[in-house]
Amino acid sequence: MLEIAQALYLTDILHAVAQGLLAPVIIVLLAFVIYAIFLIGSVIVEAVTERRNFRIVISKFLTSIACAKEEDLADVVIDSGLLRRQKVSLLTLWSYRSLPSETLETLAKRLLAIQELRYGRITGRTDAAVRLAPMFGLMGTLIPLGPGIVALGQGQTDVLAASIGVAFDTTVAGLITAGVAYVIGRIRGNWYENYLGALEAAMCTMLEKIEKEREAGVVTTVGDGVDVEAIIARAEKEMSDKGISLKELVGAAGEEPRKADAAPAKEGE
Repeated sequence: MLEIAQALYLTDILHAVAQGLLAPVIIVLLAFVIYAIFLIGSVIVEAVTERRNFRIVISKFLTSIACAKEEDLADVVIDSGLLRRQKVSLLTLWSYRSLPSETLETLAKRLLAIQELRYGRITGRTDAAVRLAPMFGLMGTLIPLGPGIVALGQGQTDVLAASIGVAFDTTVAGLITAGVAYVIGRIRGNWYENYLGALEAAMCTMLEKIEKEREAGVVTTVGDGVDVEAIIARAEKEMSDKGISLKELVGAAGEEPRKADAAPAKEGE
């Protein structure tokens, strides 16, 4: 008898905990619904303000980079159909073309990683909503069904009806949020994949051009010692600060403080 009493006591505690979670679950689901509405608005704004500005035929743009003269390449990037963040990355890379090859490649990878991290944070939040919203919807479905079934056994059909109503509402809220987040996540994923692919291809072409110009003696290599992290920090600021014109950026980028002054020297010396 004692064991049965203990089991019933523990069951009552578990039941109280489960029922106590119903209100927080509903609050979370309401927050997910609001987030889904926010996602719809944000993706529309992004499509109008950013996506429509990405107008570029990547093959022609890469050819333009490869064939451009040294003094004209910055204008080729500025006049392209890339996004501002991509242009800043490419102009930053071009402004430090006199760095040693290994340092320049490191700079290119860090600039690309900034973009990947930014887009990853955005899609990560959407992916979290896709996974979590149905889970909370299922919790909101199961929690009220327990008391509803008990009420059915006692002939209280009105309590059962109310419980089933809550169960259906929470299920719908979770599924709608997950569906909206999934669709928007796929749309943004395709956009960001195009952005990153274009930027990576342009950086590779630019690095190849720099190497050819070094071999031709057009570009000289200075000693290492540039603070790459300082360059990255300033580039991130310039990506978001639209008050800074891209032409001003080209003129100022090469003035980044160095770890140690190094005299210019041709590669191989």
